[in-house]
Amino acid sequence: MKKIFLFIILTILFSQHLKSQIIEAPEPYTVFDLAQGIDYHVKDLRYYKDINGTLNPFIGVWKNTTGNKTFKVTLKKKEMILFTNGFYYDGIEGDFIVIQNEGQPNETVLFNSKYPTNDNVPFPEMIMLHGIYPQMGGVVYDNSRWHSDKSTWKEFLLLFKILPGNTTAQWITDERSGMKDTDPYVNPYIPKDIILTKQ
Repeated sequence: MKKIFLFIILTILFSQHLKSQIIEAPEPYTVFDLAQGIDYHVKDLRYYKDINGTLNPFIGVWKNTTGNKTFKVTLKKKEMILFTNGFYYDGIEGDFIVIQNEGQPNETVLFNSKYPTNDNVPFPEMIMLHGIYPQMGGVVYDNSRWHSDKSTWKEFLLLFKILPGNTTAQWITDERSGMKDTDPYVNPYIPKDIILTKQ
């Protein structure tokens, strides 16, 4: 029931996000569009642009420290995201990092979603959000075992809600219904329900 309720909230948030934005036609035939095979004469593409800055309070670095572990999220606005070849929208994307003993001489990065492997090739953003202030819904991807088995990527529903005062936010995740498998692995890096403080 909790998962159904979270899915309903995310759906409502996304529909409200679309209603709150002004529709502007995108510049036709960008390099990205051509690569995707988009033909503006066939598709009715629209751009739901954040012209009023409603996404700006989400942008920045958010942290939670519990014991000696710090969960740090960096969020930024991304413009003109193509959604399933149907329309463009402005949204929030980001990455997360888990640090042990942050700021101490023995500080250790336990996990960085931008660089989950041993090489220096960055991954795309693992957090994707859409909606309007004060809360957004979306997904966070778990790529913590990418180096050992690429099939172990998991996707979690994410609710990110800015609390009164705009300096704290609630982070709530849940495993997407229908995506579960028999793997008993429990992700040690992505928290389920925490309060983050904006830095």
